[in-house]
Amino acid sequence: MSGMTAAAAPVIPPLTDPIPNLLDKYGGAAALKPVVIDFCTRLLTNPSTRRCYGDGGLPQAIEHSYALLAAALGKPAATYDFSMMRAAFEARQVTQHAYEEIVMIARQVLLDAGFSSRDACIAVNVLDIHSEVVFGIRLSRTVRSPYAGVDRRRIPRGPSLQDAAA
Repeated sequence: MSGMTAAAAPVIPPLTDPIPNLLDKYGGAAALKPVVIDFCTRLLTNPSTRRCYGDGGLPQAIEHSYALLAAALGKPAATYDFSMMRAAFEARQVTQHAYEEIVMIARQVLLDAGFSSRDACIAVNVLDIHSEVVFGIRLSRTVRSPYAGVDRRRIPRGPSLQDAAA
């Protein structure tokens, strides 16, 4: 794995299947702050994920995590450059297992913060879509849509056939 240069800074490409702005739906930047602090606290206390962030410490982890979660929630920061964090992940040879731990922590933090399961699933799918650009991790599965596995109907499901038969 080679280090990134400033000229080759990774850019998060727009999604072909755009998501609603979940960041604003849940209260914007002010509401994301405690979520990011919880996320970083969990990352830096978990042995599998702590090594990913190395000596950068909490301030660097908070900056990266805010940009990461904002992008996953549909409002990426136009000025944030993921190349430094990607280079740090590559230098530490972050494994797919560590990436999966990061994603599971993100999912749990979002659920604990009151995000719906549907919206947390969308955020996880967005992280998976951008895993190679942001983390340098190529997943064994392919996620093409943030809505993979998500019920997109606007009306609630009707009674099931088992309920109707009873």
